[in-house]
Amino acid sequence: MSFRYKKVHFVGIGGIGMSALARVLVDMGVEVTGSDIADNANVKSLRDLGVSVWVPHDANALANDVELVVYSSAVPQDNVELKKAFEMGIPVMKRGELLAAISSEKDSVIVAGSHGKTTTSAMIGKILYDAGFSPTVLVGGRIKDFEDTNALMGDGHIIVAESDESDGSFLLLTPWIGVLTNVDREHLNHYGDFDSLKRAFRLFLERVREHRVVCADDESAMQVAEGVDKFTYSVKNTSADAVAESIELTAEGSSFVCRTPWGVERVKIPLAGIYNVANALAAVCAACLSGCPFEKAISSLERFSGVQRRLTVRGYFKGTVLVDDYAHHPTEIHNTLSAVRQRWPGRRVVAVFQPHRYSRMRHLWRDFLDAFDFADELWVTDVYSAGEANNGFRIDDLLMGLKEKKAAVVFVPSWMEMVPMLKDRLRGDEVLITLGAGDVWKLCEALREQG
Repeated sequence: MSFRYKKVHFVGIGGIGMSALARVLVDMGVEVTGSDIADNANVKSLRDLGVSVWVPHDANALANDVELVVYSSAVPQDNVELKKAFEMGIPVMKRGELLAAISSEKDSVIVAGSHGKTTTSAMIGKILYDAGFSPTVLVGGRIKDFEDTNALMGDGHIIVAESDESDGSFLLLTPWIGVLTNVDREHLNHYGDFDSLKRAFRLFLERVREHRVVCADDESAMQVAEGVDKFTYSVKNTSADAVAESIELTAEGSSFVCRTPWGVERVKIPLAGIYNVANALAAVCAACLSGCPFEKAISSLERFSGVQRRLTVRGYFKGTVLVDDYAHHPTEIHNTLSAVRQRWPGRRVVAVFQPHRYSRMRHLWRDFLDAFDFADELWVTDVYSAGEANNGFRIDDLLMGLKEKKAAVVFVPSWMEMVPMLKDRLRGDEVLITLGAGDVWKLCEALREQG
């Protein structure tokens, strides 16, 4: 794989998608620098690779010999480094544009959808890696099977990546194989309404060059895919091309009969949740369409260890299991809490929810009222803004609606303030799960250290 730029600076390099691209460029021999608003695990791992990272953003981070500046959609246009790049005449590129440039040089397997992208793309990457395809993999999460990294540089002809529909940049991609997991009401701050979002997913499918893999169980995904050639999969025993049958969900994981045109086999994955059965089935389909033997796909899935911040056990506090999950959309939260019930049957479930982005909460706050049905107790923090200004969301409306449905709702402005309160309240027979895309996972770390 070739790349025309020799020195690239990433503004917002600590983001999970940005850090994955930075890793791949480092492996390609590109000199990479970057900056972010704060240190995190991604920044640390990049520094361990020799990448110079400035914290916080600083115009001085942009050296005179930088040939390209890459930035994420989370970075505002008035960022001091972006402004300096424009003043210096340095080419500037969005993260999605860089992914499109890199993926265009290989046969790309791109996973799109509102939910499940990270796990599905990680599964596909692992299957192809185990089968000897030496894929390049770019994922929005840290893959346990790849030494807890979110990127893998391979010398094969396939690149596996998840798309990012949040800013529309996924429409720059021209996948060889495109997977559509589902279509849900998300990123409406960018699209304005659900119909516009669905039109964008339709355009994504139309840009796929060879195979489209679509979930037959998702009504909106099937609407988006109407009239285009597609390979469908289902966990509901429909007439799809590939079906998960005889599904068993236990505390040890999930098993199902995987019925596909390439073979039929019972597979057991060490992951909870019917949604992970769907993710696994999608991964088998995409891998087999890529040329992977069916038996190797099944064997690899049974050894899949998962992705960080997806039902990740972070430790224990006096018998209470401390679990963390990235879920921050109502559908994701509902599915995750259902999986908690499967994984830890009989335990009380204490959910700690950190709302993420004012725009998401303003559009979807009513949907969140039904997201916590599987929790016995709910603790809520203030919104993690991710740099957004409040656009009219009222936390009191959310709390009032939640308390009408569930008596055990506690509001505390920050997770830090929750630590001493939870220490006194937890009995040892619970699962405490933190939910959100911000920094709420640190609550588990704080409780573990004091347990």
